[in-house]
Amino acid sequence: MKERKKVKKRSVFPKIAIVFAVVLMIFSGVVVYANTLMNTGNIYNNVFINGVNVSNLSVNEAKSLLENNFKFGTLTLTNEDKQWVQGLSDVGFSYDIDTAVEKAYEIGRKGNFLTNAIKVITLNSGLEEFIELETKEDYTKLDEFYNKVASEVNAEPVNATVSADGGSVSIIPSQNGYAVDIEKLKADVENAVKSSEEKTVKVAIPVAVKEPSVKTEELSSINGIIASYTSKYSTKDSERSFNVALAAQKLNGQLLMPGEEVSFLGVLGDVSTSNGFRAAKIIVNNEYQDGVGGGVCQVSSTLYNALLLGGMDITQRTNHSFPIGYVPIGRDATVATSGPDLKYKNSYPFPVYIKTYADSGVMVAQIYGDTTRSKHVDIYSEVTSTVEPTLVYKNDPNLPKGKEEIEDPGHTGYTSVTYKMVDGQKTVISKDRYTMTPKIIRTGTGPEEVKPAEDAAKTTTVNNVNAQQNSNETQEEPSIF
Repeated sequence: MKERKKVKKRSVFPKIAIVFAVVLMIFSGVVVYANTLMNTGNIYNNVFINGVNVSNLSVNEAKSLLENNFKFGTLTLTNEDKQWVQGLSDVGFSYDIDTAVEKAYEIGRKGNFLTNAIKVITLNSGLEEFIELETKEDYTKLDEFYNKVASEVNAEPVNATVSADGGSVSIIPSQNGYAVDIEKLKADVENAVKSSEEKTVKVAIPVAVKEPSVKTEELSSINGIIASYTSKYSTKDSERSFNVALAAQKLNGQLLMPGEEVSFLGVLGDVSTSNGFRAAKIIVNNEYQDGVGGGVCQVSSTLYNALLLGGMDITQRTNHSFPIGYVPIGRDATVATSGPDLKYKNSYPFPVYIKTYADSGVMVAQIYGDTTRSKHVDIYSEVTSTVEPTLVYKNDPNLPKGKEEIEDPGHTGYTSVTYKMVDGQKTVISKDRYTMTPKIIRTGTGPEEVKPAEDAAKTTTVNNVNAQQNSNETQEEPSIF
């Protein structure tokens, strides 16, 4: 028999070792290559910031390059035919170059070694990385600029007003107001800056129109006087005359839209020295006393009559405690800061304008409106009862026995009814009561005066004349309200 030959098996280890060695050599080469590429303090290859190639530049070189390539132009804000031009950098815009360069430098450096090595190799193989250059804003500077522009554009609306003189009327037109929408302006400018390649932007200022509350066309129906009333006062009392003129001035120029109600005191303000009024006689507790604002009630009473004749609705009114001389009984209106008020309402479907003035002893109240649609109103009042002053005697030891002097002439009491006649229809406006106040006479209880006989007749005559004069002077009511 032939002997079989033994077959020796070859080991695969050498082959594996060879492959491993080759791979190791390749990896080592790659590592050495990557390490060579990475061993630099500059930005890696193929990195761009807003299209500018910053490859292989140092951080400072990249910043300098970007600063030379990116500069802001101007910002132009427009509103109608006006414009505001300012350098974008001057108002707070700038490029965030530091952040962009930092991001560029971090490419290939912010991962682990293997990740970074792969990134660097791919960059050198042609892969490109792009960084966007952002803008940043200094809002303090921007707000200052926006507010400056807004202050020149913003305007409050102006209501239409009436100018009336001697029955002629002219309407001063209304004007729209404007308000810059600053928040929208900020957004519009920022969007324009970011989207503009030239970085020179032009933005229309967003403006909201503020309409006036009283427009020209609303007052076009006011064409003349629909009612007027006049009262007279003595100019001898300068303080009271001053108060009448001041109150008339404060009440002048009221504009009542349809259905609008107004308070006399609300328009006038406090009857006080701080509001300009002076001391003059006023009625307190059914008698004249020193106080502030004497004369104001003449203005309220004169206006009250004009309002009645003009067809206005009177929603609040109080008569004086006793009649006053400048308007008929039943047609007065008293006011006091802490007391009664005069309130009135425009009952027409069109606006009315009130003009009040006082000069040279004449107080005038005029109601202007649409003369073609106003009412014809007649006002009259009737005294329904009269109560004469009762007599009250007061003993006075300081007067000689038998002598009398009038301390207070008193006031006659009345009740009255006031009517208005509109288109033949009679309506009661008010029923008023004026308080009677007694006539007070001081009677002497002191020692009798001893006078020479020859002068008796003369003295008696003189005393009678003086008594009569005193009586007349005291009974003359001061013209104060």
